[in-house]
Amino acid sequence: MDFEEIHVFMYIDALPFKYVNPEYMPHLFSLLSKEKSCIHTLQNIPGYSFGIQSTLLSGLLPQESFHWMPYMFIPENTSLFTKYGVKSICDNDPLLCSEVFRKALSVFHDSEFKNVRFLYEVLLHAHAMVFEKTRGIKLHGIPPGHLEKMLTFPYYYMNENPFFTMFKKEIEKTLDMRVYYIGHSLSKNIAKLPTLLSMGKDASRLFVFEYIDDLDRIGHKMKVASRAWLDTLEAIDYFIFKVYRTLSAVGKQARFLIFSDHGMCNADEYIDLESLLLNKLPRGVFDYFIDATLAFIRMYKESLKDSVLKLLGKKLSGKALIFDLEGNRDILKQHGVYFADGEYGDIIVQTNPCKGFFPNFYSITRELIGLHGFWPSESVQQAFIVSLSTKTSPGLCKNPQHIREVKDFVLCNLSLG
Repeated sequence: MDFEEIHVFMYIDALPFKYVNPEYMPHLFSLLSKEKSCIHTLQNIPGYSFGIQSTLLSGLLPQESFHWMPYMFIPENTSLFTKYGVKSICDNDPLLCSEVFRKALSVFHDSEFKNVRFLYEVLLHAHAMVFEKTRGIKLHGIPPGHLEKMLTFPYYYMNENPFFTMFKKEIEKTLDMRVYYIGHSLSKNIAKLPTLLSMGKDASRLFVFEYIDDLDRIGHKMKVASRAWLDTLEAIDYFIFKVYRTLSAVGKQARFLIFSDHGMCNADEYIDLESLLLNKLPRGVFDYFIDATLAFIRMYKESLKDSVLKLLGKKLSGKALIFDLEGNRDILKQHGVYFADGEYGDIIVQTNPCKGFFPNFYSITRELIGLHGFWPSESVQQAFIVSLSTKTSPGLCKNPQHIREVKDFVLCNLSLG
């Protein structure tokens, strides 16, 4: 035994809860059959991994942390600029937003030919690689006219998130524990874990934070339950078993928390929200941001808002939920996504499960096949956490009910000794 205690938090992005069963994950299911194990389903927030991760790491809802999406409309509250370092794309390279360059980009973006539109995405990708000095989100489908209207955070991956840094320091300082992060792919986890254990062998207490995004990546491109997706799920299942067996052998006490932030389903319909808005509304009275399953509309003419809400209600009936920022304030607050300064507009449009927006601000040429980021009451948006232990019963810590309670649940498990 090399360690007094070894703890693992394994974050598996986009693992649908329904696949945790003997058919698809026999190794994990066999571990769950042990006496010292339990599984908890968790209430989620609307949206994607960026906001979920920030809530998990901070214990704060998005409206408290201002981390919901990796972008936002420019708000009146300018303190956000200094607190989180958010910038517009134009801040990184004003040339990109110059009138001449933007008009040239518009020709590519608005072309009827897919190959020409693809060239637009290539140009923005090349620009990001050369000029942008941050690791923020890449919006390769954003219309040129929106480049200067949106702010993006200067980080995207979880280990770059300042809440991760704060959480890591809290664990190291208060619990006297060595903390390591491995991500983002399964292959990197497999390759780096032995080296990490060797590096940390002088520590008596070790906490390993693992992040695996293969299911999310493959699902988006090749669909959920495709052959490649199922092969990856099988490999992840075996990796969980291997990690459990290996670390149980090197630690007198070993605890494992396996977390998934949401599920995913294959798209059954795509909605061209951009064309709907541009064909029905006069230019200059609104701005919009279209994500894969969420869209945000900011109105500059208040008298038109009711008309837009009615239009969306009629055209998207049965396909999406539509929220008025003020009219639906209570339900948005309940789910932690009420932003009073219009950081996410005056109207929020949330698709129903397996329906997505295309084109969107990520791509104008390639639809996402697998989708997530739905309303928390939908089963496909279900988050969950598995607790495994070689000695101490996992029932000693208060069971988490919501993803914002995961941080305290992790700290409790780490402090059991």
